[in-house]
Amino acid sequence: MEIAENLAYENTSGELATVGQVFLVYSSWAVDVAVGDSCPPPTNLPPGD
Repeated sequence: MEIAENLAYENTSGELATVGQVFLVYSSWAVDVAVGDSCPPPTNLPPGD
């Protein structure tokens, strides 16, 4: 699942401008990628090559 959101900037006059886009990706393996090597939990990733 991917969600695209606009990244906005508001200047001191209160004017808004779109300055970019952010893509948020939800996946079942994202938690495994965010964990360091010091304490590896059980994983749902397939074995490496």
